[in-house]
Amino acid sequence: MDLTMEETEIAYWAGLFDGEGFICLRYYKGKRIPRGIKLEGGIVNTKLEMLQEAQGLFGGNISLMTGGIFHQNRPCYQLQFAAKQTYLFLKILYPYLRLKRVEADIAFGFQERKDKRNFGERTDEDIAFEEEQRELIVSLHGRKK
Repeated sequence: MDLTMEETEIAYWAGLFDGEGFICLRYYKGKRIPRGIKLEGGIVNTKLEMLQEAQGLFGGNISLMTGGIFHQNRPCYQLQFAAKQTYLFLKILYPYLRLKRVEADIAFGFQERKDKRNFGERTDEDIAFEEEQRELIVSLHGRKK
């Protein structure tokens, strides 16, 4: 991640992320851990060049969106970040976030707690916390659980 960006450039990406980005806590089924919840974030847009520029600055992976509402007349792409990339990305943009500030706060608390424990060690309390945080994020999106 490029940490030498100008303030105006950070504000630009924060504004774009506020409108076109996402923060989610997603269920996953891992090979070594039966099930859990992980932080993900990214940007969805039809402008591949813009996402490639963001990828050059922040990392992540770009994929073509093909199903559901993304099946339209022009291609739609997603730049997606893994958990720790999402965390760092949000930390950089945070001073300028408006619409996704509450979601970012939830993401920070979620990831910081997850990073404090040993890999694969989840107590019942950890599981309950993760589920609660996921439900909060989903409620902010206005979707059903």
